[in-house]
Amino acid sequence: IVAVEAADIEGDIVWMAMDYCDGGSVTELLQRLRRRGLPMPPSVAVRIGRDVAQALGAAHKAQDPDGKPLCVVHRDLKPGNVLLTKQGQIKVCDFGIAKATDETNVTGTGLLKGTATYVAPELWHDVRAFSPASDAFALGTLLVELLTLERLHAGGAMPMIYRRIVEGTGAADASKVARTCPPIVPLLSRLLERNPADRLSDLAEAAEELDALLKTLPGPADPGLLLRLLD
Repeated sequence: IVAVEAADIEGDIVWMAMDYCDGGSVTELLQRLRRRGLPMPPSVAVRIGRDVAQALGAAHKAQDPDGKPLCVVHRDLKPGNVLLTKQGQIKVCDFGIAKATDETNVTGTGLLKGTATYVAPELWHDVRAFSPASDAFALGTLLVELLTLERLHAGGAMPMIYRRIVEGTGAADASKVARTCPPIVPLLSRLLERNPADRLSDLAEAAEELDALLKTLPGPADPGLLLRLLD
């Protein structure tokens, strides 16, 4: 997770000094690959997914100084919020709309928060139904995009996006990577289950499965090397 090194208030301005990630975002990496007609190496895609799962799993299990679980949920995971360094580090940023699931005074505005194509189906019906399972759905969506270079559920007006997300199935979405990375299909099916009760919501467990898969894939799992090659 991108660290906040310092924060202060000057007049009416609140500022934060944060980690600098010199490799840009995963969005920019995907754009560069698309422009060159190059695929994302499955080893790099799975490595990014593993590290993101580790970061979110840590956030979900975070505790306050008294040991009380905070259950922080990101709620806006997408390629633009995953940053890279040229040394190959992967960091999740922009917890700007993150919430703690035990918060007792959440304001119900009726507005859907997050980027539509990554928003879990339960949040379309109840904006306060966020949980680790909703981050898991976004992770599955991100992994499909990494492996196919195409945004899952995208295209057309908002009602069409809603229908794909709410009425689709995890198995159908996961099948889109069956040619590029067959071993990941069962895990993706579990991450993209429409019913949050059936979804793999323990992202520490998902990270372990991705790590085991990563060890079976050929080629270097180094996004920093990929960035240097593209440069």
